[in-house]
Amino acid sequence: GNNISATGGSSYTPNPKQEMIFPWNYGVAFTDTYQCVSCGVSTFTRTYDGYGTLIVNGFTITNVARVTSYFGGTSYYYNYYATSPVLASIFSYDGSGTSSSFFDIGITTDIQEISGLTGINLYPNPAQNNFKVNNVNSFDVKLELRNIFGSLLMKNLLISANSNTSIDISNLSKGLYFVSLTNEKGDSSISKLIVE
Repeated sequence: GNNISATGGSSYTPNPKQEMIFPWNYGVAFTDTYQCVSCGVSTFTRTYDGYGTLIVNGFTITNVARVTSYFGGTSYYYNYYATSPVLASIFSYDGSGTSSSFFDIGITTDIQEISGLTGINLYPNPAQNNFKVNNVNSFDVKLELRNIFGSLLMKNLLISANSNTSIDISNLSKGLYFVSLTNEKGDSSISKLIVE
């Protein structure tokens, strides 16, 4: 669901928007209704209508799925998702013609805390020749780095407890990568990293 909230305004509380259906194959569309607290019921249709390479803001990202949302009239929204190794929203565009366009690469530009593993930060992001993993916890974590295709580029790199470790990425091409961290208990999280 989308925009779930307990208060009024434009929050879709009684009936939130459905983001996706699973499984969802190329060319398949679904229709859903949604309703904000102070509004009547509205309907939209989402279609998985594109797959390929996305080039935006100087970044080239492969294995991207495009989803078009149609709200009636000239109101179209386009969402682009990286599909490998995890599904991740990377870009959005408002094509309705009645409101301004918006872009959302979905990646922080400074320090990013790895969700699920508190006390671990990855920065800078975007990065150029290296990035750092700041681990203020009393446990070690292992790092793996994958490209957009899911190919493993770094495996089981140890990030010690209470350390600020620099990772050399000078040999990597510009683009989107995924950093996964796993602690000694088996808890893990994945974060997006842009290499400039």
